[in-house]
Amino acid sequence: MSDDLIAQIDKAGWIRKGGLIVPDDVLSAVRSPSEWFGSLKPVEFALDTIPTIKNLIDFIPKDELDQLVQGSSVELLATAYGANKAFNSTKYKGTQLAARGESLAQNIKLRPKDVEVGNGAAIAHNIFLNNQLIADSVDDYNGLIGDSPEERFKALQETNKSWLEQLFDDASNAWDSAVDSAKRQFSRLMKKLAEILGFKKRKIKGVKKPTYEKPVTAQPASLKMQFAGVAPSVANLGMGVAGAGAIAPVAGVQLISIINALTSSILSTFILKAVAVPVGAINALVQTTTAIVLKGLNAVGIDAIRHTIGGILRGISSNLPAIWNSTGLFTGAWALLTTYAPYIICAAVLVIAAIKMSQRVEIGDYVAVAGYPFDNSSNSGISSNPGNSSNSNNLIPDLVFAEISGNLTDKLGDLGVLRQQLINESENKNYQFIYGFSFDGKQQKQSFDLTSELAAAAPVPIPKGPAELLWLPISQLDFVQGNF
Repeated sequence: MSDDLIAQIDKAGWIRKGGLIVPDDVLSAVRSPSEWFGSLKPVEFALDTIPTIKNLIDFIPKDELDQLVQGSSVELLATAYGANKAFNSTKYKGTQLAARGESLAQNIKLRPKDVEVGNGAAIAHNIFLNNQLIADSVDDYNGLIGDSPEERFKALQETNKSWLEQLFDDASNAWDSAVDSAKRQFSRLMKKLAEILGFKKRKIKGVKKPTYEKPVTAQPASLKMQFAGVAPSVANLGMGVAGAGAIAPVAGVQLISIINALTSSILSTFILKAVAVPVGAINALVQTTTAIVLKGLNAVGIDAIRHTIGGILRGISSNLPAIWNSTGLFTGAWALLTTYAPYIICAAVLVIAAIKMSQRVEIGDYVAVAGYPFDNSSNSGISSNPGNSSNSNNLIPDLVFAEISGNLTDKLGDLGVLRQQLINESENKNYQFIYGFSFDGKQQKQSFDLTSELAAAAPVPIPKGPAELLWLPISQLDFVQGNF
């Protein structure tokens, strides 16, 4: 991300274009990214309540998280600007704009890295951002962050109206002392602003200066709102190019659809739970989040999505905030999308993290599942923090060994099966901790915390260092040495 681009984000507006106000949320996200992200309501809630999302947050190093939050914030503004520009396009009339977005998506040529993103997104959807596991954890969650969107829309419209009225008054005052050529420019500006503000022109005999009658100040119109609700269930997306029945992204539109499934799921199920959204606008928020994810993963499809968002919002133009810039350009599309900045940025960062995790996880063909029973006195010093030094001293767990094969989804499923096998073979012994280790030959690959019952559906990766500490005492057992 260029420092010049960040420098342009300030209260004066996006790239200094009047009427495009940058919310405080975005400014804070750019200036103090990880601190701002960590203070978000859904993040704080997830760290305490949703193991699968806590795992994603813990997975991303702070410096990488800073870059993700900053990049997502800037891309939100770029996407909102592009969508607002598309909304106002005179080249594509009416529904032609949405059709243009669809056409661009259909004609995207995927590169190998784009296919990798699609594969990673499918795994993330099925495993690391499993919709059902998240939904089961958010029964009592209310996603509202700060002021309600309705209050924000009202404040934006009032601020914009006051600003336009001031511009009108400034142009009117400047007209008096301007030369004739400048008078014509001020007259055109006053006419445009009067149309936006609903001022009525008055003809006064003998007066050359354009004169307008200001109506009694009225409250900004309220938008029709609805709650995002819970996302419909989405079929298992498969794992990409490997495995029977798997989905291999073969067109740009399919890549976009897979990312949309992820962003729709996390927004509707969790991030936007109990948050009001203008009627008809939820898909625009989903598509905006998808555009940020694609940009964050250097994937194709962003231009197509911006046209699609513009088309969606054009279809609900009467239910957008009444915001304009000084030249009479409608900026309500920008206002709507940026109002939901904290929700969109949060969702985008989590989805990017889930896809990155999916791309980085490597499970070997040989696995060992270790269970540490509560009733084993030698486990009295074990810590709930994997890799704590007390977890690697003279602990003798129950063990199950196996050779597994297939793609990542297959292997993750096998770990869940082996976890249950360990419990069954121990006659349903109550384990304090269960860990899964994987290897290629003697090289230790990804390890997982399988303690929770949820781990059968969404295993929790353990960082390399702690995993090696956990495996060390097991590797020194006589019946293990020589096999791993």
